[in-house]
Amino acid sequence: MKNGRVSGVCTHISECSQNQFEATDSFIYTKCDSDDFLIICCPTKFSSVNSISDRFENTRISEQKCKEYSAAIYVNSVFLPLSVGAPSIITKKEQCAHKIQPLVVGGEEARLHEFPHMALLGYVESNNKVSWDCDFYISRSDLKIVRLGELNYESTEDGAEPIDFGISKTFVHPKYDNPPDSSYNDIGILKLSGKVKLTPGVRPACLPTSAELSERSIATGWGQTLFAGSPSSHLLKTVLEKFTKKECKAVFKAGSINLPNGIDDSQFCVGHRTEIKDTCNGDSGGPLQNYHSSLKCMYTLYGITSTGQGCGIIGVPGLYIQIWNYIDWIENIVWS
Repeated sequence: MKNGRVSGVCTHISECSQNQFEATDSFIYTKCDSDDFLIICCPTKFSSVNSISDRFENTRISEQKCKEYSAAIYVNSVFLPLSVGAPSIITKKEQCAHKIQPLVVGGEEARLHEFPHMALLGYVESNNKVSWDCDFYISRSDLKIVRLGELNYESTEDGAEPIDFGISKTFVHPKYDNPPDSSYNDIGILKLSGKVKLTPGVRPACLPTSAELSERSIATGWGQTLFAGSPSSHLLKTVLEKFTKKECKAVFKAGSINLPNGIDDSQFCVGHRTEIKDTCNGDSGGPLQNYHSSLKCMYTLYGITSTGQGCGIIGVPGLYIQIWNYIDWIENIVWS
Protein backbone atom coordinates (compact mmCIF):
# COMPACT_ATOMS: atom_id res chain seq x y z
CA MET A 1 0.00 0.00 0.00
CA LYS A 2 1.15 3.56 -0.63
CA ASN A 3 0.26 6.77 1.20
CA GLY A 4 0.95 8.86 -1.89
CA ARG A 5 4.76 9.05 -1.70
CA VAL A 6 6.13 6.18 0.38
CA SER A 7 5.49 2.46 -0.03
CA GLY A 8 4.40 0.65 3.10
CA VAL A 9 2.52 -2.21 4.66
CA CYS A 10 -0.46 -2.24 7.02
CA THR A 11 0.73 -3.16 10.48
CA HIS A 12 0.08 -2.43 14.13
CA ILE A 13 1.42 0.93 15.27
CA SER A 14 3.74 -0.73 17.82
CA GLU A 15 5.48 -2.65 15.02
CA CYS A 16 6.54 0.51 13.18
CA SER A 17 9.90 1.92 14.32
CA GLN A 18 10.41 5.58 15.18
CA ASN A 19 12.59 6.14 12.11
CA GLN A 20 9.91 4.66 9.90
CA PHE A 21 7.31 6.85 11.60
CA GLU A 22 9.34 9.96 10.79
CA ALA A 23 10.05 8.94 7.21
CA THR A 24 6.65 10.04 5.98
CA ASP A 25 4.49 13.11 6.51
CA SER A 26 1.18 11.31 6.74
CA PHE A 27 -0.19 7.93 7.70
CA ILE A 28 -3.16 5.84 6.69
CA TYR A 29 -5.27 5.05 9.74
CA THR A 30 -7.85 2.28 9.93
CA LYS A 31 -9.22 -0.06 12.57
CA CYS A 32 -9.68 -3.81 12.62
CA ASP A 33 -13.22 -5.06 13.04
CA SER A 34 -12.17 -7.77 15.47
CA ASP A 35 -10.55 -5.45 18.01
CA ASP A 36 -9.80 -1.81 18.55
CA PHE A 37 -6.10 -1.89 17.73
CA LEU A 38 -4.69 0.92 15.63
CA ILE A 39 -3.37 -0.15 12.24
CA ILE A 40 -1.19 2.20 10.17
CA CYS A 41 0.56 2.19 6.82
CA CYS A 42 4.18 1.77 7.93
CA PRO A 43 6.86 2.73 5.35
CA THR A 44 8.96 -0.23 4.17
CA LYS A 45 11.66 1.90 2.60
CA PHE A 46 13.20 5.14 3.70
CA SER A 47 16.46 6.72 2.65
CA SER A 48 18.35 7.22 5.91
CA VAL A 49 18.36 9.07 9.18
CA ASN A 50 20.20 11.86 7.38
CA SER A 51 17.40 12.24 4.84
CA ILE A 52 14.93 12.52 7.72
CA SER A 53 17.07 15.23 9.29
CA ASP A 54 17.26 17.00 5.94
CA ARG A 55 13.48 16.99 5.69
CA PHE A 56 13.21 18.62 9.13
CA GLU A 57 16.01 21.11 8.47
CA ASN A 58 13.62 23.70 7.07
CA THR A 59 10.78 22.83 9.43
CA ARG A 60 10.10 25.09 12.40
CA ILE A 61 10.72 23.58 15.81
CA SER A 62 7.07 24.26 16.71
CA GLU A 63 5.95 22.08 13.78
CA GLN A 64 8.26 19.26 14.85
CA LYS A 65 7.01 19.43 18.43
CA CYS A 66 3.42 19.43 17.22
CA LYS A 67 3.95 16.01 15.64
CA GLU A 68 5.65 14.74 18.80
CA TYR A 69 2.77 15.91 20.99
CA SER A 70 0.24 14.15 18.79
CA ALA A 71 1.64 10.78 19.93
CA ALA A 72 0.09 11.40 23.37
CA ILE A 73 -3.36 10.38 22.09
CA TYR A 74 -2.19 6.76 22.23
CA VAL A 75 -1.87 4.76 25.45
CA ASN A 76 -0.32 1.35 26.01
CA SER A 77 -2.57 -1.60 26.77
CA VAL A 78 -1.17 -4.92 28.02
CA PHE A 79 -2.94 -8.15 27.07
CA LEU A 80 -2.05 -11.41 28.82
CA PRO A 81 -2.08 -14.48 26.54
CA LEU A 82 -4.06 -17.60 27.43
CA SER A 83 -1.22 -20.01 26.66
CA VAL A 84 1.39 -20.66 29.37
CA GLY A 85 4.78 -19.06 28.77
CA ALA A 86 3.67 -16.85 25.90
CA PRO A 87 4.81 -13.21 26.15
CA SER A 88 2.41 -10.41 26.96
CA ILE A 89 1.14 -8.32 24.07
CA ILE A 90 1.56 -4.56 24.37
CA THR A 91 -0.59 -2.49 22.05
CA LYS A 92 -1.26 1.20 21.61
CA LYS A 93 -4.89 2.31 21.66
CA GLU A 94 -6.17 5.65 20.51
CA GLN A 95 -7.91 7.81 23.11
CA CYS A 96 -9.26 10.89 21.39
CA ALA A 97 -12.02 12.82 23.15
CA HIS A 98 -13.18 14.84 20.17
CA LYS A 99 -14.34 14.13 16.67
CA ILE A 100 -14.18 16.67 13.88
CA GLN A 101 -17.65 18.14 13.55
CA PRO A 102 -19.14 20.89 11.40
CA LEU A 103 -18.48 24.24 13.09
CA VAL A 104 -22.07 25.25 13.71
CA VAL A 105 -22.73 28.25 15.88
CA GLY A 106 -23.80 27.58 19.45
CA GLY A 107 -22.23 27.83 22.89
CA GLU A 108 -22.19 24.70 25.00
CA GLU A 109 -20.26 22.83 27.66
CA ALA A 110 -17.07 21.11 26.57
CA ARG A 111 -16.71 17.36 26.98
CA LEU A 112 -14.12 15.65 29.15
CA HIS A 113 -10.66 15.85 27.51
CA GLU A 114 -12.11 17.62 24.48
CA PHE A 115 -9.64 20.51 24.84
CA PRO A 116 -6.61 18.97 26.61
CA HIS A 117 -4.47 22.08 26.07
CA MET A 118 -6.63 24.29 28.31
CA ALA A 119 -5.11 25.70 31.51
CA LEU A 120 -6.61 27.50 34.51
CA LEU A 121 -4.71 30.20 36.37
CA GLY A 122 -4.99 30.23 40.15
CA TYR A 123 -4.61 33.47 42.10
CA VAL A 124 -4.10 32.92 45.83
CA GLU A 125 -5.97 35.44 47.96
CA SER A 126 -4.98 36.67 51.43
CA ASN A 127 -7.17 34.03 53.09
CA ASN A 128 -5.43 31.34 50.99
CA LYS A 129 -8.55 30.88 48.89
CA VAL A 130 -7.77 30.25 45.22
CA SER A 131 -9.53 32.34 42.59
CA TRP A 132 -9.51 30.63 39.19
CA ASP A 133 -9.32 33.21 36.43
CA CYS A 134 -7.60 33.94 33.14
CA ASP A 135 -8.58 37.59 33.06
CA PHE A 136 -5.83 39.06 35.24
CA TYR A 137 -2.25 40.06 34.48
CA ILE A 138 0.11 37.08 34.44
CA SER A 139 2.76 39.27 36.10
CA ARG A 140 0.69 39.65 39.28
CA SER A 141 2.48 38.42 42.39
CA ASP A 142 -0.55 36.47 43.61
CA LEU A 143 -0.60 34.24 40.51
CA LYS A 144 0.72 30.99 41.97
CA ILE A 145 -0.96 28.03 40.25
CA VAL A 146 -1.43 26.66 36.74
CA ARG A 147 -3.96 23.83 36.58
CA LEU A 148 -3.97 21.41 33.64
CA GLY A 149 -6.56 18.79 32.71
CA GLU A 150 -9.53 20.53 34.36
CA LEU A 151 -13.14 20.48 33.14
CA ASN A 152 -15.29 21.80 36.01
CA TYR A 153 -13.28 23.32 38.85
CA GLU A 154 -16.23 23.10 41.26
CA SER A 155 -16.77 19.37 40.70
CA THR A 156 -14.78 16.30 41.72
CA GLU A 157 -17.12 13.99 39.83
CA ASP A 158 -16.62 15.27 36.27
CA GLY A 159 -14.07 12.56 35.43
CA ALA A 160 -11.20 15.02 35.12
CA GLU A 161 -7.88 14.43 36.86
CA PRO A 162 -6.41 17.94 37.07
CA ILE A 163 -2.79 18.55 37.96
CA ASP A 164 -1.53 21.74 39.62
CA PHE A 165 1.87 23.29 38.95
CA GLY A 166 3.69 26.25 40.39
CA ILE A 167 5.24 28.96 38.21
CA SER A 168 9.01 29.20 37.98
CA LYS A 169 9.25 32.11 35.54
CA THR A 170 7.01 34.61 33.76
CA PHE A 171 7.73 36.03 30.31
CA VAL A 172 5.82 39.16 29.30
CA HIS A 173 6.31 40.33 25.72
CA PRO A 174 9.00 43.05 25.78
CA LYS A 175 6.78 45.46 23.83
CA TYR A 176 3.66 44.92 25.91
CA ASP A 177 2.20 48.03 27.59
CA ASN A 178 4.02 50.31 25.18
CA PRO A 179 2.33 52.75 25.07
CA PRO A 180 1.04 52.26 28.65
CA ASP A 181 -2.38 50.63 29.14
CA SER A 182 -2.49 49.54 25.49
CA SER A 183 -3.68 46.19 24.13
CA TYR A 184 -0.75 45.78 21.75
CA ASN A 185 1.50 42.71 22.13
CA ASP A 186 -0.92 41.35 24.74
CA ILE A 187 0.82 38.01 25.12
CA GLY A 188 2.91 36.21 27.72
CA ILE A 189 4.37 32.81 28.61
CA LEU A 190 4.47 30.97 31.94
CA LYS A 191 7.16 28.41 32.70
CA LEU A 192 5.85 25.66 34.96
CA SER A 193 7.64 24.45 38.07
CA GLY A 194 7.81 20.83 36.88
CA LYS A 195 7.67 18.57 33.86
CA VAL A 196 4.27 17.72 32.42
CA LYS A 197 3.41 14.13 31.57
CA LEU A 198 1.40 14.13 28.36
CA THR A 199 -1.79 12.09 28.43
CA PRO A 200 -5.02 12.02 26.43
CA GLY A 201 -6.33 14.61 28.91
CA VAL A 202 -3.25 16.86 29.03
CA ARG A 203 -1.64 17.71 25.71
CA PRO A 204 -0.44 20.96 24.07
CA ALA A 205 -2.08 22.51 21.04
CA CYS A 206 -0.04 23.20 17.91
CA LEU A 207 1.17 26.60 16.80
CA PRO A 208 0.09 27.86 13.36
CA THR A 209 2.20 27.59 10.22
CA SER A 210 0.69 30.71 8.65
CA ALA A 211 -1.51 33.69 9.47
CA GLU A 212 -4.44 32.24 7.54
CA LEU A 213 -7.60 32.03 9.66
CA SER A 214 -10.65 29.93 8.81
CA GLU A 215 -14.06 31.53 8.45
CA ARG A 216 -15.09 29.84 11.71
CA SER A 217 -13.02 28.94 14.75
CA ILE A 218 -13.62 27.63 18.28
CA ALA A 219 -13.21 29.78 21.39
CA THR A 220 -12.98 28.14 24.82
CA GLY A 221 -12.88 29.39 28.38
CA TRP A 222 -14.30 29.51 31.90
CA GLY A 223 -15.49 33.11 31.54
CA GLN A 224 -18.80 34.81 32.19
CA THR A 225 -21.80 33.50 30.28
CA LEU A 226 -23.08 37.05 29.78
CA PHE A 227 -21.87 40.58 30.45
CA ALA A 228 -21.69 41.30 34.21
CA GLY A 229 -22.78 37.72 34.86
CA SER A 230 -21.14 34.95 36.87
CA PRO A 231 -18.19 32.97 35.51
CA SER A 232 -18.76 29.39 34.42
CA SER A 233 -17.07 26.71 36.52
CA HIS A 234 -17.47 24.30 33.59
CA LEU A 235 -15.31 24.79 30.50
CA LEU A 236 -17.38 26.29 27.67
CA LYS A 237 -16.90 26.32 23.91
CA THR A 238 -18.45 28.39 21.15
CA VAL A 239 -17.93 28.81 17.42
CA LEU A 240 -17.16 32.33 16.21
CA GLU A 241 -16.99 33.93 12.77
CA LYS A 242 -14.09 35.85 11.29
CA PHE A 243 -14.69 39.57 10.78
CA THR A 244 -12.95 41.56 8.06
CA LYS A 245 -10.25 44.08 8.91
CA LYS A 246 -12.62 46.86 7.87
CA GLU A 247 -15.34 45.58 10.22
CA CYS A 248 -12.78 45.25 13.01
CA LYS A 249 -11.47 48.79 12.56
CA ALA A 250 -15.00 50.17 12.67
CA VAL A 251 -15.41 48.75 16.20
CA PHE A 252 -11.89 49.29 17.56
CA LYS A 253 -11.10 52.80 16.40
CA ALA A 254 -7.84 54.65 16.88
CA GLY A 255 -7.64 57.11 19.74
CA SER A 256 -8.85 54.92 22.60
CA ILE A 257 -6.71 54.38 25.70
CA ASN A 258 -5.93 50.75 24.91
CA LEU A 259 -5.70 51.20 21.13
CA PRO A 260 -4.32 54.71 20.50
CA ASN A 261 -3.16 53.74 17.00
CA GLY A 262 -6.10 51.50 16.15
CA ILE A 263 -5.66 47.79 15.48
CA ASP A 264 -2.45 46.57 13.85
CA ASP A 265 -1.41 43.51 11.85
CA SER A 266 -0.95 41.43 15.00
CA GLN A 267 -4.65 41.71 15.89
CA PHE A 268 -7.88 40.44 14.37
CA CYS A 269 -11.58 40.18 15.21
CA VAL A 270 -14.05 37.31 15.56
CA GLY A 271 -17.60 37.27 16.86
CA HIS A 272 -21.04 36.67 15.41
CA ARG A 273 -23.22 38.78 13.16
CA THR A 274 -26.64 37.31 13.96
CA GLU A 275 -26.35 35.44 17.27
CA ILE A 276 -25.32 36.36 20.83
CA LYS A 277 -22.06 34.40 20.72
CA ASP A 278 -18.83 35.79 22.09
CA THR A 279 -16.07 35.43 24.64
CA CYS A 280 -16.60 37.45 27.82
CA ASN A 281 -14.95 38.62 31.05
CA GLY A 282 -12.80 35.82 32.41
CA ASP A 283 -11.99 34.47 28.95
CA SER A 284 -9.11 36.86 28.27
CA GLY A 285 -5.94 34.92 27.60
CA GLY A 286 -7.97 31.96 26.38
CA PRO A 287 -7.42 30.36 22.97
CA LEU A 288 -9.10 30.61 19.61
CA GLN A 289 -8.40 27.32 17.88
CA ASN A 290 -9.43 25.02 15.08
CA TYR A 291 -9.00 21.36 14.20
CA HIS A 292 -5.50 20.60 12.92
CA SER A 293 -5.48 20.16 9.16
CA SER A 294 -3.56 16.86 9.16
CA LEU A 295 -2.78 15.56 12.67
CA LYS A 296 -5.46 13.41 14.25
CA CYS A 297 -7.02 14.72 17.46
CA MET A 298 -4.92 17.90 17.51
CA TYR A 299 -5.82 21.58 17.50
CA THR A 300 -4.00 24.58 16.05
CA LEU A 301 -3.95 27.74 18.15
CA TYR A 302 -4.56 30.84 16.02
CA GLY A 303 -5.40 33.55 18.51
CA ILE A 304 -5.60 34.68 22.12
CA THR A 305 -8.60 36.53 23.52
CA SER A 306 -7.51 40.10 24.28
CA THR A 307 -10.31 42.64 24.74
CA GLY A 308 -13.77 43.68 23.55
CA GLN A 309 -16.59 46.21 23.66
CA GLY A 310 -18.69 44.51 26.32
CA CYS A 311 -19.54 40.95 25.25
CA GLY A 312 -22.30 39.01 23.60
CA ILE A 313 -23.44 41.97 21.48
CA ILE A 314 -24.71 40.90 18.08
CA GLY A 315 -22.45 42.17 15.29
CA VAL A 316 -19.78 43.46 17.68
CA PRO A 317 -16.66 41.25 17.59
CA GLY A 318 -13.95 40.71 20.16
CA LEU A 319 -10.29 41.53 19.60
CA TYR A 320 -7.69 38.76 19.47
CA ILE A 321 -3.92 38.52 19.32
CA GLN A 322 -2.66 36.74 16.20
CA ILE A 323 -0.28 33.99 17.33
CA TRP A 324 1.50 33.73 13.98
CA ASN A 325 3.09 37.16 14.51
CA TYR A 326 4.80 35.91 17.67
CA ILE A 327 6.08 32.49 16.57
CA ASP A 328 9.76 33.49 16.66
CA TRP A 329 9.43 34.97 20.15
CA ILE A 330 7.58 31.89 21.44
CA GLU A 331 10.04 29.41 19.93
CA ASN A 332 13.05 31.29 21.30
CA ILE A 333 11.66 31.04 24.83
CA VAL A 334 10.06 27.60 24.86
CA TRP A 335 12.60 25.62 22.83
CA SER A 336 15.80 27.65 23.16
